[in-house]
Amino acid sequence: MVSALDPRKSFISHVLDRRQCVEREKGVFLKDLRVVRGRPLERMVAVDFTLLAFMSQLDNGIRMPKYRGGREDKELRTVTEFLMTLGSAGDVRPLVKKFAGIERVLRIFSKEEKREKRKKESSEPEVGVEYE
Repeated sequence: MVSALDPRKSFISHVLDRRQCVEREKGVFLKDLRVVRGRPLERMVAVDFTLLAFMSQLDNGIRMPKYRGGREDKELRTVTEFLMTLGSAGDVRPLVKKFAGIERVLRIFSKEEKREKRKKESSEPEVGVEYE
């Protein structure tokens, strides 16, 4: 995802992968931004598909769905455009909190539910129709 968000490495200076994360339960990793030395929390943003990943610093986190590609997947572009506006912000947390607020999370979950429902409906045979 990072290479898609910042292909020229102009904005993203550090990436936390699983080696820097804390495993709370099997398969549940937390990104604790405090492990990044020399960078103040007010200048860092965590982007992940699960809220659990940045529970330690919710005001620094943006939850986005897993990237699926295709034209209908506009979340990556939306997040990228937002991140590009943060360069001149002294403290990114109020801006991240406003951008990644509950309204956005609910909208994303609603879209994901609709996508899953369409996927399920298209894979289930109709009742009363026989298939050979």
